[in-house]
Amino acid sequence: MEDYDVLSGDFFVCGLGEDDFTSLTDKQLRHYEKLFRDPELFLPTPIGIMPMKCTPDQYKRMMQECNAANREER
Repeated sequence: MEDYDVLSGDFFVCGLGEDDFTSLTDKQLRHYEKLFRDPELFLPTPIGIMPMKCTPDQYKRMMQECNAANREER
């Protein structure tokens, strides 16, 4: 089984040139734009983390529910 890290929050994707960052090609730009267009939820399961794509509205609703549950636990 492979280990994965989860990126959370704002980030940028760029190419790596010989000495510095570089622009993505049009093909790379389309690939990463499609890959990261919609938010994902990362759910813990007995066999590891399961990513679940969702709409921005679904993500917002889930985050509101999680925040409300965390406030009730305190």
